[in-house]
Amino acid sequence: MTSLGILGWNEDAQAVFRALSGLEGAQVALVGTCQLPDEQTQEALNTRFVDNPALVLNSDAVQAIYISSGACRRCNLVTRALQAGKHVLLAPPLALDAAEAAALLDQASAAGLVLGQTAEWQGDPALDMARRQFRAGLFGEARLYQCTVLDSGSSCDWRLLAARELDLFYRLTGLRASGVAVRSLAGAAGAAVAALTVAYGDGALGNYVIGSGVAGADRQPLSRLLIASGGQLDLAGEPQAVRAQSAEDAPGGAWRPLSYVGARRGLEGTLAAFLRQVEASDHRLDRDGLLEAPRILGAALRALAAGSTEMQPL
Repeated sequence: MTSLGILGWNEDAQAVFRALSGLEGAQVALVGTCQLPDEQTQEALNTRFVDNPALVLNSDAVQAIYISSGACRRCNLVTRALQAGKHVLLAPPLALDAAEAAALLDQASAAGLVLGQTAEWQGDPALDMARRQFRAGLFGEARLYQCTVLDSGSSCDWRLLAARELDLFYRLTGLRASGVAVRSLAGAAGAAVAALTVAYGDGALGNYVIGSGVAGADRQPLSRLLIASGGQLDLAGEPQAVRAQSAEDAPGGAWRPLSYVGARRGLEGTLAAFLRQVEASDHRLDRDGLLEAPRILGAALRALAAGSTEMQPL
C-alpha cells in the first residue's frame, strides 16, 4: 500500500483524489491546503486535511506527494518534498525554466526518488501508435504543427496548458526546439492568451495558441494537427491520419482512424503507472523529454517580460 499526500485542493487535486480512491494499493493519507473544507466534507472523504504544507512534506505516513500548487510556487515545494525523501508527482512542466527543472531532476536522481508528471499521453496506446508510425517514417518529415487549447477556467494557468502541448509534440516527433517567439493576446474579462511559434529541427514549425479564462472556451474545438511531408495526423480526440501514398491499411488521400489495442489512458492509468514506479523503486527519467517544455517556456517568458516578439534562439 502506497500512502500519498496532496498539496493543494483545486480542481486538479480533487480529480487526483478521486482517481486514487479507485485504485487498489493506494490511499491518500493527508491533504494540505490553505482553505480547509468543512468538517462534514472531511468526514465524508475520510481523509485528514491540514493547513500547513510542512505537515504533509514531513509526515512519516506519506511516501509520495502530488503537488497541485500554481506554477510559480511549485519548484520550492518539489525541492522540499524531495529533500524530505518523498516521491513527487505533478502536472507538466517540472519548472518554468530549464535550469530549475534540471536541478530538480538532479536532486531526484541523486536521492533515488521518482519524479513523475500527469500527462495522460505517456503510455496511451493510441498516441503510442501515432508516435511509432511517425518515427517509422510513414508520414515523412514534420512540417507544421497547429495546436489550439482554450480553457474557460480563470484559475487555470496558460503556462501549464502550453507545457502539456509542447510535451506532446516532443513525445510524438522527438524534435527539439531551436527557437521560440511569443505574443500575448489581450483577452476580455481577465483572459490570458499566448501565441507561441516554435522552430524545430528539420525546419518544422509549431504554432500554439493557448488561453485560460476565455469566456465560452468550453464550446471551442481543440485542435492538434501535425502536417508532414507525406501526410497528416489529427490528434484531437480519437487520432486519425491521412497519407499521401496508398498503404495496406489506408488508401492515399483518405482519412482513417488509427488502429490500436487497449483502452485510452486517463488520469487513473497515469496514477497507476506512477505507483508502479514507486513500488518498484524505478526512478529512471527521460531527462531530455522532461527538460524540453521548460527550455521553451523559459525563453518565451523571458521574451514576454522584455516585450520582445522576435524569435529567441534556444
